[in-house]
Amino acid sequence: PLTYNGAMQAVVVTGLPAGVSVADYIGNVRVVPGRYTASVVLAYDLDNYERPAIPDLIWEIAKARYDMGGARWDYAGPFVFDGTEKTVSVTGLPEGVSVRGYSPQNQATVVGAYTTFVQFDYDESTHEAPEMAPLHWSIVPARYDMSAARWNYTAPFVYDGKAKSVQVTGLPAGVRVVSYTGNTAAAVGAYTARVTLAGQEGFEQPVLPSLAWKIAAPAAPPAVKAVRVEATGGSSLQVTWTPAAGASGYELWWNTASSGTYTLAKATTALTFTKTYLQPGIRYFFKVRPYMLAGTVKVFGPYSAAAAGVPLAKAVISVAAAVGKDQIRLAWGAVPKAGGYQVYVSGTAGGTYVPLKATTATTLLVTGLKPGTAYYFKVAAYGKFYSVTYFGPASAFRGVKTLAR
Repeated sequence: PLTYNGAMQAVVVTGLPAGVSVADYIGNVRVVPGRYTASVVLAYDLDNYERPAIPDLIWEIAKARYDMGGARWDYAGPFVFDGTEKTVSVTGLPEGVSVRGYSPQNQATVVGAYTTFVQFDYDESTHEAPEMAPLHWSIVPARYDMSAARWNYTAPFVYDGKAKSVQVTGLPAGVRVVSYTGNTAAAVGAYTARVTLAGQEGFEQPVLPSLAWKIAAPAAPPAVKAVRVEATGGSSLQVTWTPAAGASGYELWWNTASSGTYTLAKATTALTFTKTYLQPGIRYFFKVRPYMLAGTVKVFGPYSAAAAGVPLAKAVISVAAAVGKDQIRLAWGAVPKAGGYQVYVSGTAGGTYVPLKATTATTLLVTGLKPGTAYYFKVAAYGKFYSVTYFGPASAFRGVKTLAR
């Protein structure tokens, strides 16, 4: 078939033998598409030849096809939601073709997936219907600019007994906090905070990464500066120490050597502790370690220097008698495991007692005294380890007056 081109088109007879020519045609010329019958009338030598005949021709002018190679949808990819109407349409149509309409729609505002078909106006008498595939297009959710959103946390909190919390700041317009988990705590520890956010319709779900945060223990208290150990009996030692700034309590540790492994004797908030059930005459060492309570967590300071003591019983003066105008005889009971005894003297019962004599005996004759004068005495047992002397508790005082003559 011939194809419509807008011009006159014809069919003719060719290849006639000599002596035969076309006298006329019927129905061999047409313009518009259609199915036609063409006949030919031939001229020939009527006297000498039979009449030549050519059958009628059934011929056709087919409808033309529009060149749709330049037609396209003006859609490069998903639209991003911004609250305004989005439209898709067909462009690049050939001459003679125009858009009649779109179905079901070529416009939308909300997020979603759409399919749009196009219908054309064209010359149906001369052209085949132009075809174009439907467009599958979409509006996708917008993304919030979360670049300024952050947790209000820059460094670990320091425990102070009060609740601490972290929160999100810098959220863009349209985003709000729905809830938090793990963003509040009071105790020392490591935590993970999470936030659930909500946005507006047409936007992707806003998300912020979780936060690892912590409440750190406070600085440890300083070491105890002074520790004193005093015998309070033959099987007990009283340990006292100076307070450490910020300490909530103290641990007292003991051992029978200055080095090696110490054993916990007591955890206390006091500044003194009496260790009992000890062996007399044995040297014991003590260290004190302060701690600060951070919730239920103990933050320990350093150990103090070791201080030592020796359990010794209190001496009891059994004899205090004047034996002349310038002499007084003293006697006391032996103290188990004592290495010696220190005798003290004072001019008054409640006055200051000064060392008078150290002896390993349990008696002493005090000479060179003033006649008719009152003297007061105390005795304390001691144990000596190397160059260090450790005293037991002093006895009760005994007073005696020398003879006047």
